[in-house]
Amino acid sequence: MFAFVSISSPLAYAKNDNAKSNQASQGVKKEKKAKLKNFEKAAGKTNAQVHKEQTGAVVKNLKKVAAEEKMIGNVETSKQIEQIASSQEQAQEENAKAIEKIEKKSKVRTFLFGTDYKNLGQLRSNLVHNRNEIRKLTRTMGMVSDEAEKATLQEQLTTLMQERERIKTVISTDENKFSLLGWVARFLTNYKQTPINEEEEEQLEDEIENVIDNSMEGIVENPEDVDAGPEMETVDAGAEPTAGPEMETVDAGAEPTAGAEDVDAGPEMETVSEGTENEGVLEDDIDVVDDVE
Repeated sequence: MFAFVSISSPLAYAKNDNAKSNQASQGVKKEKKAKLKNFEKAAGKTNAQVHKEQTGAVVKNLKKVAAEEKMIGNVETSKQIEQIASSQEQAQEENAKAIEKIEKKSKVRTFLFGTDYKNLGQLRSNLVHNRNEIRKLTRTMGMVSDEAEKATLQEQLTTLMQERERIKTVISTDENKFSLLGWVARFLTNYKQTPINEEEEEQLEDEIENVIDNSMEGIVENPEDVDAGPEMETVDAGAEPTAGPEMETVDAGAEPTAGAEDVDAGPEMETVSEGTENEGVLEDDIDVVDDVE
């Protein structure tokens, strides 16, 4: 029984850790999606003014990245980013004018004849174009090598998604306003009041979230730095074994050779010295004999 308790306890802790990890990851995901929808509120300004300011900054930053890509020779990428910037510049003018006309319509006229369905239709049409441009920009991010420029494009994607949410909010808020003869205006303008496809919107949000996550991983962990690590380890590891045997072989080879030369030289010196001494002794003996005689 005690063994069962001791084994089951780690399993229970592991399950709790996994549950906490899943909850944390889901919480982070919700925060990221909330950020994509958290557009700047029009405090003291109109939605048209804020939208124009935000998208104008996006256009400016996109043109800056395009110029930098052109300077380093990435001409094709530069052209694509420049095209996206030009398209956004045109769309922001149309959206800002449409939002301004919708917001400026008097409450009395809105109550009698409904909202400005013509400009709501323009905003709906631009939403489709906006989605295509956002996806183009996500594909272009993979062609940019500089991490700082990737971070800049990531910020522009976030802003474009936030401004997209602004336009969706304007559409849903105004087309649902009560009016006496709004149905007549919808018929005359051929406006179709269909709900925005939230499934498609969620799919687009997931795509942007994945692109931003991948971009952040590349910024935090630079691939060049990651490759440099193994290269240094390989060089160091290769140098040590190579240098070791060479030094040992040279030292081992030199010692016997030096020993043999010393041994050979020893007997030669001893032979010469012994021979010289013996010859000297014999000569002395002969001299002694001659004297005796």
